[in-house]
Amino acid sequence: MKFQVLGNVEVHDGDQLIQIPTARARTLLAGLLVNANRVVTIEKLAEILWGDQPPKCVRSSVQLNTVRLRQALGRSAHEVIQTRPGGYLIKMQPDQLDLLTFRSLVTDGHSAVQPTKRSELLRSALDLWRGRPLSDLSSDVLRRDVVPQLVDEYLAACEQWAEVELDLGRPGNVIPVLRTLTREHPESERAWGQLMLALYRSGRQVDALEAYRTLYRYLDDCLGVQPGWPLRALHEQILRADPELDNPPVESAPTVRDPTRKPQQLPASIARLRGREEHVRLLDQLLWRGDALARPSAAVVVISGPAGVGKTALASFWARRVQGDFEDGQVFVNLNGFGSTGKILAPGEALRYILEGLGITADQMPSDPTSQITLYRSLLAGKRVLLVLDDAHNAQQVRALLPSSPGCVAVVTSRRQLPSLVATEGALLLPLDELHEHDARSLLADRVGADRIAAETVAVDAIITACSRLPLSLAIVASQAAYRPSFSLRELADNLAGDGLDAFASEDPRTDLRSVLQSSYGALTPESARIFRLLALRFGSEIGVAAAASLAGLESPSARDRLRELAGLHLVTERRPARYELSSLLHAYAAELAHSGNTEQERRQAVDRLLNHYLHSVHAAAHLLHPQRYPTAIGIAHTGVTVEPMVSVEAALAWFDREYPALLEAVEQAGAMGLRVGDLRAQIHTLRNLGVVNRQLR
Repeated sequence: MKFQVLGNVEVHDGDQLIQIPTARARTLLAGLLVNANRVVTIEKLAEILWGDQPPKCVRSSVQLNTVRLRQALGRSAHEVIQTRPGGYLIKMQPDQLDLLTFRSLVTDGHSAVQPTKRSELLRSALDLWRGRPLSDLSSDVLRRDVVPQLVDEYLAACEQWAEVELDLGRPGNVIPVLRTLTREHPESERAWGQLMLALYRSGRQVDALEAYRTLYRYLDDCLGVQPGWPLRALHEQILRADPELDNPPVESAPTVRDPTRKPQQLPASIARLRGREEHVRLLDQLLWRGDALARPSAAVVVISGPAGVGKTALASFWARRVQGDFEDGQVFVNLNGFGSTGKILAPGEALRYILEGLGITADQMPSDPTSQITLYRSLLAGKRVLLVLDDAHNAQQVRALLPSSPGCVAVVTSRRQLPSLVATEGALLLPLDELHEHDARSLLADRVGADRIAAETVAVDAIITACSRLPLSLAIVASQAAYRPSFSLRELADNLAGDGLDAFASEDPRTDLRSVLQSSYGALTPESARIFRLLALRFGSEIGVAAAASLAGLESPSARDRLRELAGLHLVTERRPARYELSSLLHAYAAELAHSGNTEQERRQAVDRLLNHYLHSVHAAAHLLHPQRYPTAIGIAHTGVTVEPMVSVEAALAWFDREYPALLEAVEQAGAMGLRVGDLRAQIHTLRNLGVVNRQLR
């Protein structure tokens, strides 16, 4: 059987046209065909069939229409339309479905060495179109989500064919096609430019100028804009009959690389990955092991975590581990999202790099981004390729690079969590945290020697603490220990305690801890950068939203947004809801920035606001617990101070339990700074007693 969607939806069995009995069954068939070889969920099929007004029994209604469709298709229907967990899959070979044939011919056309062969293949692809795709269906979802994408593929292929024909010196062949194209798609400036050039090269200068005027009137009347500068420049060239526009001489085909060459771009990985065994198991289980065709599209995973936590190490280790499963190649791209080794790689640059790795040469590379994406997806169709997109700046940088073929897997690493890829691409989020203590010890033992680690356990504990259990900082110290075997680990630990971040300095920005942290800090908005610096002045190991707002002199909603931005870049950790903490290394870095980026007066004012926050919050809690003893207020809070809301006795007691270590540290440090803390000390003492009494009463 042959299936067609590039026009009316039709099924042919030999010379016989198979009649699909109902419009819904035909729409169901179209929904499966445009997702050929991918599982389409029951929910998605229901949306295609009924839009936003599905029947009450969605599953049974979809199943009923599937039964009718299978009955119409007759023999082998169950082999073609397969039931899969959660939905259905229509299994198609490239020569069974005109859409797959079209895409295969376009891919072959891009790969062809001879221009004449390239033109022939692209022309064959275009000849498969019988009109607007899915033209006989009434599904709003297909018309909105699928048809425009298919039309874009047709436009790109048509413009690419016209470009090859113009390069071959055959402008007359493309004029009728481009006339139709510009009439049906007047917004395509590339097609207008090709039409103008074809007319001019056919000796029709006046017609070429008239084509430009037609486009100019359309853009001016409908959109209020002028043609882009390439068309304006072409118009000027036509006006003066620029010799550069003449038909080019037909040259022999350039030498190109074999487009079937499979990329092998994975970097070297470490022999043993400590502390990530569970993450490797999840990657094995959730990304590849199993039936790849059961997935509706390529599998995507996002490995996120703070700078230096080992995201690239995990991605490279796992990629090396499973590279044999991806027989069509493995691609690795350093997106340099946080600029530690140069500028951020733009999505278009990254896409061209990937296409080159897949065998596309400069003369085969489409000039416009849409055609490049179409070519990219066509090249990966039906393939098993692993892509590692390392150090992504945000979701926008990687979205166009994600493959759609079910046999492909994309592993993205980023300091940001990229939750939007879960919503749009169904990505798996795999966050990385610092190592457990025993894993950190094992990492040091691997690089320094187990005997040396066992001989100085106290010093090793101090090193692990100073390194915040980050693999990068541990690796830096391990390299120092290996380079200086005569140094004791106690001496290295003392250096870490005394030198701060200077102990992790390196000439290589990739292993210089301060540079690595700077690349995350540099991605912050100014207000978030300011609150990060001031967090070095906090009391206790963690801080709540109201306290952070007071520290920075912000309203609570603004402070919450800034803290979420910091957490998104893993510059703070939210281990409990709305409670944020800094690792020792990040605290040291924030303290450096606070002293260089804030004046002494600004730091003192921030601490004063934080103390005032604690004073008024403690009093509010005490008043709630014992209103008879504290009937009056203690004055108004300072400007910029947010008082913790106390909504119940339980909330007041819980707040006091959380903040008690910070309150004691606040009294001690503020006293050392010469600030008056007598009221705060008295309130803390009273609240502690009241809290104990309330617990006894309960």
